[in-house]
Amino acid sequence: MIANYISNAGTAYMIAMEFFSIMSDMDKLMEEKGKTEDEAVRKHLDDKYDELAEKFFEVQEKLKRIEIIVE
Repeated sequence: MIANYISNAGTAYMIAMEFFSIMSDMDKLMEEKGKTEDEAVRKHLDDKYDELAEKFFEVQEKLKRIEIIVE
């Protein structure tokens, strides 16, 4: 039981770190986009943002499925 708790907590921690890393990357892309007027660069950054957004929601769903019960 304790091993399962530790395993689930570790998994949740790793997924949460990925979640926050993606959020940070998305924020950096929007910051970079705000600094340029070049439409080609802006389009490229939008495409990268969309890819990260898709991954963000996948990771969010993984995080929702982890169950940690402390008794």
